[in-house]
Amino acid sequence: MIAPYIIMGLLGLLALMLASHALGFILWKLHKLFFLINWLLWVAYNPMRFFWKKKNSSFPYASFRFFQFTLILPLYWIFIHALTTPLRIINALYNVSRIV
Repeated sequence: MIAPYIIMGLLGLLALMLASHALGFILWKLHKLFFLINWLLWVAYNPMRFFWKKKNSSFPYASFRFFQFTLILPLYWIFIHALTTPLRIINALYNVSRIV
């Protein structure tokens, strides 16, 4: 029962990859947009990255543990991953089209 859905999903993915390869010129013109999406995803996954890089301070460890134990950090990561999944799929298709 599940096999037809898997086959249709793979065929749909193949069609998207072929379409992105055929429209490669347009994608190349939009490459700055994809780099911007990549940067936004990088910042969204860990917005406190710059605060947690202080090596001579206990702030990074204490704040990480605080956010982790209050469940702010896990809930934020789940929310961000759920929110950015469509962008990650679009970005992945763009990267695959550059390789193909």
